[in-house]
Amino acid sequence: MHSYSLSAPRTYGTLSQSNTGLGDLKISWKATYLPDRSYYRFAYGFVAFAATGNPNAMKPAGPKNQDELKLFGCVTTKETDYAVANLNLGAIVNSEGRENRFIYKLGLSYEASRHASLIGEFAGEVQGDKDHDSLDMITGIRLSPTPYSVLEMSYTKNLRTYREYGWDDRWEFGTTIRW
Repeated sequence: MHSYSLSAPRTYGTLSQSNTGLGDLKISWKATYLPDRSYYRFAYGFVAFAATGNPNAMKPAGPKNQDELKLFGCVTTKETDYAVANLNLGAIVNSEGRENRFIYKLGLSYEASRHASLIGEFAGEVQGDKDHDSLDMITGIRLSPTPYSVLEMSYTKNLRTYREYGWDDRWEFGTTIRW
């Protein structure tokens, strides 16, 4: 679901506009059942982005009306009894082949209590060989009120981008049900 307000007449040639509705769909899967090596743990997965939203109303950033598939791998290391470091590497393949990207993420999570974890990450992507890259700083909290449910909240600050438009700050909220 999205809600935005846009006021950039020189960029888009229109006066202020806003939109609220259902945007593109994202479906993800991550497997962490590979053998546990105590200090190192490995995982892999995918995220499928289906272009189901209205591309004319969904400005400002990213490919419009194109499906994408993200493939990634992750290695996790236990730094202390409460801190865990993560390194994610992968690729995003665009359905039209014009915006394929290499992605990376380096993060640290700290278990503040049995039900809450604090998270800090640097995440970026590099598009093809065009020297187009972006870098975000992400901070968040993950709450697990029960063994089968997770609530998440994160704040993302865009530190570097090659795009001439997009967002500078973003809040995200989510939930996960496990079985």
